[in-house]
Amino acid sequence: MNFSEENNKKIIEHLRNIADLIENNEIDEKTLQSAGEFYMKQLFIDEIEKTDCTIEEKDMLKFLILGWYIYNFIITK
Repeated sequence: MNFSEENNKKIIEHLRNIADLIENNEIDEKTLQSAGEFYMKQLFIDEIEKTDCTIEEKDMLKFLILGWYIYNFIITK
């Protein structure tokens, strides 16, 4: 993905704003949840790239279904 410098600055500013809200304990629950989801997704992607792991389609489907179940029946309840 090739972003322009202007887009990069917007992303940096937005992420810094979210970090400031978290540090100052001023972030709303929905934004914090979204930031947490982004963080977990990035950790997952980094781990996959670091281990040079290939995931079979059936395993990915199981992973996604488990995540959906946890989100819908545990986190949101």
